[in-house]
Amino acid sequence: TSEDTEAPIISINFFRQQIMDEGVEEKVMNILEKYGIQPQKIAFELPESVFAVQYNKIKEQVLKLHALGFRFYLDGFGNAFLDMSRLLELPFEVIKINKMMIREAEQNDAMYLLVSALTAVFEENGKMILGDGIESEHLKEMADLLFMDFLQGHFLCEPKTAEEAREEFARTNIVASMPNLDDLLKEVAVEGDQVDDEF
Repeated sequence: TSEDTEAPIISINFFRQQIMDEGVEEKVMNILEKYGIQPQKIAFELPESVFAVQYNKIKEQVLKLHALGFRFYLDGFGNAFLDMSRLLELPFEVIKINKMMIREAEQNDAMYLLVSALTAVFEENGKMILGDGIESEHLKEMADLLFMDFLQGHFLCEPKTAEEAREEFARTNIVASMPNLDDLLKEVAVEGDQVDDEF
């Protein structure tokens, strides 16, 4: 497949009831086999709050899926559900920084230094940083100063409906290597329209 037709990594919101399912790895592998999609093309996006209770059990489930090739993104870091030592032992490729931390860093030197230090630690440990909630030029400039790898927010791109996403996929000719995307999402996700084309 040529570079411009390669399917993107699809980020799917994954919630507590899904990650805690004892048979989750078998279920998702069966679904992907049905649609002919490799696990490496799916990123499960977990909110930090998932780890508030039963951390060890959730970690075990995450590691099982990661061993099969699935990617993991952490959403909303900064809500104090995960301490640094636990976060670094989990296989997150991308960490989404809580938008309130970025806003606070814009106005508070101490928070700016804290977020800068966190970004450096994450990157030193091979994790990429996504600045979430970028809704103004000022916030974009702040996220750039914090050396974040990716940015997400209304200032950069308005959310797309499922139909708009399909049209974009068709325009860029990437759906050829990822057929039946709607059906896949309905089976994998609790809410099939909660999906981001991150990369």
